[in-house]
Amino acid sequence: MCAKALDRNAWSASFTRVKVLSRSFFDPREFSRPATQADWLERVSVNANHFKMLYALVFLPVLVHTMLSSRWLRMGSCILVVLWGYGLRTTGPLNVFGMEVTNKLYVLVPLSVVIGLLTGMINALVYATVIFACVTMPHMSFHEPARFDALDALELQTLSGGP
Repeated sequence: MCAKALDRNAWSASFTRVKVLSRSFFDPREFSRPATQADWLERVSVNANHFKMLYALVFLPVLVHTMLSSRWLRMGSCILVVLWGYGLRTTGPLNVFGMEVTNKLYVLVPLSVVIGLLTGMINALVYATVIFACVTMPHMSFHEPARFDALDALELQTLSGGP
């Protein structure tokens, strides 16, 4: 997993894909009002799938800003990082209240939920999701169903070094 995250070619291909997608994403000529509810549903599903990388790049700063806005959220984030880091780095079963637990997820997931509830992380995640939906749903709704044209496909193929 770390090798894939550090792969320069994968990052270059992702950046190229974002660059190609952003031309259509920001083009004001590709926006119109959907004629019917069926057209609206098609636009939302097609655009959500087509622009998912750009929508993730929109959601990330919203989530980071939300999580850094409160001391409790920062503490909860640090506690979760330490908890999961310890749980995944240890070899063998975890010893919890004298019982050995072989599947670490049985311990880590409930503890994460409790920490998320106590520190307000669940509320912050819901808040960030609502803000993200308020920003992206109009784009998904009014952008014409996105598709790669031949020129975009050729540019992606050329930049990624494919045949």
